[in-house]
Amino acid sequence: MMIDSVKVAIEVDWETPLYGGQVIATKFNEDGLEVREYGLLKHAPFEGSHSANLLLRCIDGRVLELYGSPSKWLQGHNLWGSCDLRGLLRRCLDLLYSGPLADRPVVSDFALSSARVSRIDINEMFELNSLDDVKLYLAVAAQRTSLSHRGKGALAEDGCTLAWGMHKGNRSLWKAKFYAKGPESRVKRKGKTSLPARLMNDPHVMAWIDRQLRLEFELHGRELRRRGLDTVEDWNETRCRSVFAGLVGKFFWGDDPVTINEKVEGVKPGVVVVYDAWLAGRDLASLYPRSSLYRHRTACKKAFGVDILLTAPSQCSNVVALSLKRVLELRPAELADVY
Repeated sequence: MMIDSVKVAIEVDWETPLYGGQVIATKFNEDGLEVREYGLLKHAPFEGSHSANLLLRCIDGRVLELYGSPSKWLQGHNLWGSCDLRGLLRRCLDLLYSGPLADRPVVSDFALSSARVSRIDINEMFELNSLDDVKLYLAVAAQRTSLSHRGKGALAEDGCTLAWGMHKGNRSLWKAKFYAKGPESRVKRKGKTSLPARLMNDPHVMAWIDRQLRLEFELHGRELRRRGLDTVEDWNETRCRSVFAGLVGKFFWGDDPVTINEKVEGVKPGVVVVYDAWLAGRDLASLYPRSSLYRHRTACKKAFGVDILLTAPSQCSNVVALSLKRVLELRPAELADVY
């Protein structure tokens, strides 16, 4: 388990601002002349290992904004990392102070510990037998996994990412996604892959990466404040694992066998009808308004333990067939020997 991307605001006492240029917006006044409307100070990028950037900005000399993945900036990849947020940030700042920030006053330990966190990504990787198994797991999870308040996830066209709330413009308090680490590592951004050449050119390492399935949660400011986890000192190994386990518990996996021989005593007839229609494979979203569908969903979960927004398990007909089934078992990933 590791902390990946973070966004923090650290109190500093700098005499001059720090930024990476400006974006200026203009408009036309009543005389038809173009005048400045407002300006936005951009974050300054500081390149680390293998072109991984940390973005820094200090507008007024009082608050330093830092955004990026400390683990990736320090070691050139985010295949594994640390849950010690304070230690990660201190190491990044120490390296910056030995280089581009050498003329700036050093951030105190107190200021770093009390720095405000407005975003944090935590993730863990699990191992299967092959990339094909990873994609198969994602395809099945897209049909049989849901979140109580969001329904089924969105499976990407390439079948390598299953996400909840990750689409552009979504303002959810927290977001989640499963994704195949192998294909994600090969994607080129600005002409470069996310991994350094020494890893990309090692067939043993790439074979290990192809077997990895990552589950990542992205928590934002309001959720962090609600949980009382909005300062750097709040995050450590124990806290990361506790938050991660709690969020995993919100998934409905839909992996229990379902039969039609259910006890329906005390269940409203309308709920039984909806349940039977779901078992028969009906498209309930086309039969009921959204509000009614979600009301029936809650009732069916309570009565039968199923999520009717997921695809119903296939039902046996009067034809008895022999089927071969293979269990896909997620195993906690072990570190690859890359050094």
